[in-house]
Amino acid sequence: ATIAAHGGWFDGSGSIFNSALSVPGHRTVMVFDPSPSWIRSHVSAGHPVIVGMNLPSGGTHFVTLTGVNGAADYWVNDPWEQNAMHVTFSGDWFTRGPIYEAIVFI
Repeated sequence: ATIAAHGGWFDGSGSIFNSALSVPGHRTVMVFDPSPSWIRSHVSAGHPVIVGMNLPSGGTHFVTLTGVNGAADYWVNDPWEQNAMHVTFSGDWFTRGPIYEAIVFI
């Protein structure tokens, strides 16, 4: 809801501006090349983690990891897919690509 209320955070192509990283009442932590344990610790603590992935076909894609699903999986919200809210991530590194960046609001 916060992002939807702030259309000015994005340019015409959908790129995010740094102002979107300032969520009132939260501290923003951004990590480049995050370890799997760093990501898991924040998701396990109840902090959704936005992750950026390098797509195998080129370009990037972001999803939000919203919860832990077993020993090696996450629940994810993926804006690329229609109705992809609270779906399994299943370590789909082959089509989504490796994570290069993570953002968490604490």
